[in-house]
Amino acid sequence: YTIFIKDIDNYSNIKIALESLKISDNGALLVLSFERWRAYQYWNGYEYRIGYNSSASDTNINGLTEDQAYSLFRQSLKTAEKKLRSELGSKVTHLTQNQYDALVSFCYSAESISKAVIGSTIYDLRIAIQNAVDADSGIESTADVWNNVASMIQGHDEQGDRRIAEASVLMLGDYSDLKNRSWLRTEGIQ
Repeated sequence: YTIFIKDIDNYSNIKIALESLKISDNGALLVLSFERWRAYQYWNGYEYRIGYNSSASDTNINGLTEDQAYSLFRQSLKTAEKKLRSELGSKVTHLTQNQYDALVSFCYSAESISKAVIGSTIYDLRIAIQNAVDADSGIESTADVWNNVASMIQGHDEQGDRRIAEASVLMLGDYSDLKNRSWLRTEGIQ
């Protein structure tokens, strides 16, 4: 990612205290861009889902409006943020907004940052993040260690397009190609 140009409108190297960070509107749209709104239950091969990929047990069985689905989505996003903070532990105290958004997105869809599966190898993404945060406060090149985190995210074996988008947000602040809720609502209706 060091050969790419950072999106100066969305990238900031300002570190924010982890307890003050909340997913940004662009971060929420990043996550939402990879979900489909469905008003009624559907079987995903493992379980019934509804809305923006919410568990059908959490919802009204008769269907959901897009606003109801979005409300459930935001609750799920808050759960992912809590899980991310818990898994990062006390060693990670500051992140940039784009780093936080990318990690919340990964945690939301992979349900954890404890591992990134690349081929048949399992990597502990938490350790890579902690090493990157340590490098931010030391003399080691921070681009290299954050590149390692981005590579682990991008190489994770599932949902390739989503992983590329998360790595781009992490390293470049590139939130391009986000789909807004009205686009998703129209797609869901059709």
